[in-house]
Amino acid sequence: MEILKRHWIAFIFALGIGVVTVSPFVYFQTTAGYQGISMMGTDAEDHYLARMQEVYDGYPSQGNVFLPDKTVLPIEPGLGEWLEAQFGKVLHLSVSQVETAGKFILPFTIALLIYALAYTLSASRAASVLASIAVMLGDPFISNPRLLIDLLHSSVPQTSFLIYARPVSPEISAIFLFGTLLILARLFFTQITVMSRGRRVAALVAVAVLTGLSLYVSFYTFAFLGALELIMFLFALFRREYRHALELGLAGLGGLILAIPFVINYLYITAAPSYVSASERFGFIATRTPVFGVLVFILIVAALLIPNRLQAARTFFLYGAAALILILNQQLITNHVLQAGHFHWYVTRPFVCIAGAILFSALVARFVRHKIISFGLYGLVCGVLIYGAVLVQIGAYRVVYPVAHAAQAYASLLASLNATSSPQVVWANRDLSSYVSIYTHDDAPNDNYAEYYLIPEQYFITRLFLEYRLRGVTPMNVREVMTHDRADISARLFGVYWRDAAGSYAAIPDALLDKYVQGYKDTYAESILARLAALDVTTVVWDTKADPEWNLNAILSVTPKRVGRFEIFQLMNQKP
Repeated sequence: MEILKRHWIAFIFALGIGVVTVSPFVYFQTTAGYQGISMMGTDAEDHYLARMQEVYDGYPSQGNVFLPDKTVLPIEPGLGEWLEAQFGKVLHLSVSQVETAGKFILPFTIALLIYALAYTLSASRAASVLASIAVMLGDPFISNPRLLIDLLHSSVPQTSFLIYARPVSPEISAIFLFGTLLILARLFFTQITVMSRGRRVAALVAVAVLTGLSLYVSFYTFAFLGALELIMFLFALFRREYRHALELGLAGLGGLILAIPFVINYLYITAAPSYVSASERFGFIATRTPVFGVLVFILIVAALLIPNRLQAARTFFLYGAAALILILNQQLITNHVLQAGHFHWYVTRPFVCIAGAILFSALVARFVRHKIISFGLYGLVCGVLIYGAVLVQIGAYRVVYPVAHAAQAYASLLASLNATSSPQVVWANRDLSSYVSIYTHDDAPNDNYAEYYLIPEQYFITRLFLEYRLRGVTPMNVREVMTHDRADISARLFGVYWRDAAGSYAAIPDALLDKYVQGYKDTYAESILARLAALDVTTVVWDTKADPEWNLNAILSVTPKRVGRFEIFQLMNQKP
């Protein structure tokens, strides 16, 4: 109660942040025509939800979410999805329901952690509230400062919701990140004189556990925390603070011990024949190009401008900048890099926001003597950020609404698929496949994220050729079609590899397109039924409105079940 009385304003703003984040999704569920298919609108949200559904279905490893072979080892750990799924199962919520609840609960929690971290470093409630708001609501404007100009017109062109509405990363990973940073700040960047030995040991154990387990939520969170703890350890040795060095060393060692299962799994998957192509689809590319980044430079400048009375905060942010420089340039030694942008999105930007808020508070305290003017400045900045975030949510809602509204037509079909006695392997178009993965117990090999698993490349080539056959692409026009679809082919077969390696999905070489053109011509005579069998498909769902060219009644000799505009073909008794 004492904490609540002293920091009530933090709880008020955290509640507000949660409300702003979740409001579009709750509002959509009150609109006419809503049939239980939730609105999505953050990057890869349907992938995260499909992984959570996999946990509901009894496959917690999430090693092969979209295909029937569940013995495949996971490339990407899924502790975050597992945690959200367990929360939902306890409360008897569906995947979409628990995620909607998470869009309020998790941003609320993250906002409080950021406030506590900033307050530990600055002892200023105003700076801490500003830091929390800046991180949670100001990210679009850090990413694109030109959006601030659009605020003058009361309209922000935005196609995606606030970043902390995105499930797992950063909704879960941020809790591990800021939770660990808060403990480190309390232990090593404050002048706390009264802390029992037992409490300090417990705090160090928490650092080890949070750091180690963060690897199973987000590799990027783990890499940053590990680098930061290493930097702190080395500087403690340099300053001859041997007790701190020992504590940091033991905490880091504990985190590494918890990472052993990950390492063992990694050694197994690197021995798999499909590992090389799968790792490239994740964006694992060979390069020795150094990376620095404008935001890292801004972070360093902001840290250096923080006044001497907040020297601990200055040191904290400089350590953070050093850790970022280290992990952003590890490729100088390893010759490989993996989507370095994730560090900017989920670490650098929050650090810049928190450091900027503390610096702003220090400047106001230094140059503004009148409390009303000081209050007005904080109110102006916070008001602009909150107003901008509301406009971001409104703009994204307007863009996403037509897709979410149209998806309600899938409700009766998904209910029909769920009525089957055992899971099926369902072939459908891409849009429908993403909902099959989330709202049914079935597998959906045509999902856009199936390529991010330890699956042979040939599987995805077969899938691509089947799509073209169903579309009616002939050997005569396949080159023209593939040339037009080169960016799509790149994403479907190579994930983000060509985007990260050459700057664009469309940068896939002509030689590869020529190979696929010839491959399509060579296998054109193969029946569609044989191609479905090669993908282990047991059920085909034809959206007769979206894909009239499929014309499956002329291809499959089985009477379909009709559900609205959809026709469901069971292939168990079909022969290729």
